Amino acid sequence: MRTLRRRGGFVFDIVEAIHKALRIESTFWFVVVIAIGSAVVGGFFAWVIDIGYKRSPEFRQARNSPAAVQLSIACDIVSLPVVYQNELWMLSPVLGGLGKMTAPPLKNAFWPEEGARGLGYKCTLKNYGPETAFNTTMPLTISSFEWVQDAHGTWGYGEKLEVREVTISTPQPLGPQGTDQFSFYIGSYSSNRGFDVRLPSEGWINSDDHKAKQEVPIRISGGSSPLSVPGQMSDVTQPAK
Repeated sequence: MRTLRRRGGFVFDIVEAIHKALRIESTFWFVVVIAIGSAVVGGFFAWVIDIGYKRSPEFRQARNSPAAVQLSIACDIVSLPVVYQNELWMLSPVLGGLGKMTAPPLKNAFWPEEGARGLGYKCTLKNYGPETAFNTTMPLTISSFEWVQDAHGTWGYGEKLEVREVTISTPQPLGPQGTDQFSFYIGSYSSNRGFDVRLPSEGWINSDDHKAKQEVPIRISGGSSPLSVPGQMSDVTQPAK
């Protein structure tokens, strides 16, 4: 026994100290305590390593790669006015940005206004990748035209007035696998102006952090680009120019 203890040396001293500290002689409970302690210590070091990895540029690049975030946008034609409750997000072609309309509590509201007559679009942006997309932004090209009638009373585009490049930002994260979506509406507030809205093929995520900002592709899964946004219809026929 003396020979065995002499060979064990420091290890046996530690085992003896643990037995005395825990006041146990049972081998079973000794093993249980050592196993729990090892799990706690190992878990702590694993947590520290994992936190360090998630703060590293390598993790951000892997998480925000095009394979991890897969954006898709679909735009469907809707009749105006749109009836909504709570809130509605819309693109203002004139102002060139997203705005939020809020309905009175427990009441319906109309966009762009009650009595409007014409066509617009409801565009829905989703993320079908395995990771959540944060702070998504995308560029749009908006061309404005005169909205006029010809000699036969048919409405259509007239002279091009201006072309604007705008960038819009989603006000919410887009969860993975299409679990979340962000929708906004496009329409004209004017009876004498129509618009073309060109949808993007690329956008950005993490746009609030220039170090993590990354370009990702956007797939147009519904509608065509550019979107033709007519001016509001008028009940009074205007003379052709």
